Amino acid sequence: MNATVRPQARPLAYPGWTMAFVAFMTLTLTIGPAGSTMPLIYSGVVGDFGWSLTETMLVYTYKNIASAVATLLFIGPLVARFGLRSVTVAAFAITGLGMVAYLGVDSQVTFYAAGAVQGVGLAMAVVASNLLVSRWFRQNQGVALGLALAGISVGGALFPLLAGPLIEAFGWRQAMASMSLFIWLVALPLYLWKARETPTDEELALERAAMPTIGARDWLESQEIGATEPPSSAESPAFWRIAAALILVGVADMAVIQHMPKLLEVEAGFGAEAAAMGLSVLFAFAIAGKVVAGRLYDRHSLQGMRLWYLFVAISIALIVPVVGVFTLVLFAAARGFAHGGLLPKPAVLAQHCYGPRQMEAKLPLFLGIWMTGAGLGPVLLAMVYDATGEYRYGLALLVGFCILAALLLRAPRRATKIS
Repeated sequence: MNATVRPQARPLAYPGWTMAFVAFMTLTLTIGPAGSTMPLIYSGVVGDFGWSLTETMLVYTYKNIASAVATLLFIGPLVARFGLRSVTVAAFAITGLGMVAYLGVDSQVTFYAAGAVQGVGLAMAVVASNLLVSRWFRQNQGVALGLALAGISVGGALFPLLAGPLIEAFGWRQAMASMSLFIWLVALPLYLWKARETPTDEELALERAAMPTIGARDWLESQEIGATEPPSSAESPAFWRIAAALILVGVADMAVIQHMPKLLEVEAGFGAEAAAMGLSVLFAFAIAGKVVAGRLYDRHSLQGMRLWYLFVAISIALIVPVVGVFTLVLFAAARGFAHGGLLPKPAVLAQHCYGPRQMEAKLPLFLGIWMTGAGLGPVLLAMVYDATGEYRYGLALLVGFCILAALLLRAPRRATKIS
């Protein structure tokens, strides 16, 4: 009984942290260059083709529709059939090809098609990274996911600073294609070298021994809920409330992210350089948001998520008083912190509400629902702007969406437990 020394293991000795680092780098070098460059190309696209803002922003909608369809229908079965490693490698290849495809854009059809290909690859990368981390962590899932998903924010903070000069020097097509080199030359080789998709039971026991205090009680309670949730729970009122909340907050969050350069130009009179700086500040503060929210979710589960939705509403409203550099940084920091805290949520929701046995089935479902809302948000805000000529009405609508999402988000009733 005393032969093992695992309870004395230090947290960093657990190999799951290496997998979290691999997921961090995967997201930094895929979503970073691909996702954070998109808000910077819209002005160039409008200038080249003369499309309206709504027509231009539809590329993000089609990208997220492709992401949502792939996540809801294909990625889970592909992981089950071919394994997590094969799906992740395909994610790198498809994302890179989608970025290179912008070189051939000459119409709305080819523009939207390039975005859709990119969206499928990014969805596969997000789901694969979430699954990799969630397989290795149970009671500290939120914290580990927060650290891994911080890669999105690190990439978002760094790559606009590189993409901006590339767009200025070579054009938006060439800039987007050249950013794919980070995927081909760094992300893919690193994953093939270091990733190990499935832990042993002994290694999972080591995770519990290494960090026994963070969220253990909440996690164990969530297993009781998940174990007794009926198979038809996907049709239950609780499921649809969660789905509606995910869509509403996805709409609000990503609408502001994708419109941020234009928002700062219209609402506060900033130029392109200040807008790019604001975007970098946003993604930089999103790093801290992921880690703080991950710990909050581990400790307080859905109650912590509802609180975070209200913070998202406040962060959107802070655009109104932006009049100078100080208020610009304040808005970008709050918006980034709030945005970062949303990204670990679908995976934690899946495990906390349905337990680890159903997590791999529910995670793609929740991510797909969230991506659907995120895809609708930018074009919805663009439509309101094109109709009214200003952003204030759309922003008020988004704040209302976040408040409604907080009211809707409730866990399955404990009354469903089998006594």
